Amino acid sequence: MSTLLPAGLSGLVFAGLLAALMSSIDSTLNSASALLTMDFIGPERRGWSDRRVAWVGRGCIVLFMLLAAALAPFISAFPGLFHYLQSALAYLVPPVAVVFMAGLFWRKTTASGAFLTLLGGHGVSAALFGLSTLDLLTLHFTVIAGVLAMISTLILVATSLASTASTEQQLEAFTFHSEQSAPQAGLVWWQDYRLQSMLLILLACAMLAGHW
Repeated sequence: MSTLLPAGLSGLVFAGLLAALMSSIDSTLNSASALLTMDFIGPERRGWSDRRVAWVGRGCIVLFMLLAAALAPFISAFPGLFHYLQSALAYLVPPVAVVFMAGLFWRKTTASGAFLTLLGGHGVSAALFGLSTLDLLTLHFTVIAGVLAMISTLILVATSLASTASTEQQLEAFTFHSEQSAPQAGLVWWQDYRLQSMLLILLACAMLAGHW
């Protein structure tokens, strides 16, 4: 911006960039606070008023902001912001993705297995991140993502088979069934989500083939 744009226009572009960053950050903080407050703390089980729930949510946002500010200096150890973002996703996403996909398509997945997979997968992720930060591990972040996905899958399979099986009601509510893939009534053929999904997959494959 400073090289190609004049002073007035570069200021407008910079203001737009800051607005986009602030929008993304506050959305992320709000989503993280709502997830922690509503899904883990469970105010409905504690009988909290709406006012108390709101203040607890605000406190969680402040906590996440302080945590993010404390981690921000570590970004300088990466070649760039994009590399840092992709590395963070490679370390954080695989355990969650494994739990989501297995819970959707594998009927033997249990709640205990999913919980232990999240704990174990992120524990291994933290250990690998520490080794990478100390230059004791030189694997690329894309390889790290695959390794974490494999480890998380092994943890999920082992813990799910060793724990109490899910009830039929849980399986009906959360797992995928062939009946759910039927087209919705009243929609024309080009509104079928299955056709749209196939087109997206073909477009993604075409883009990858062109890149290769």
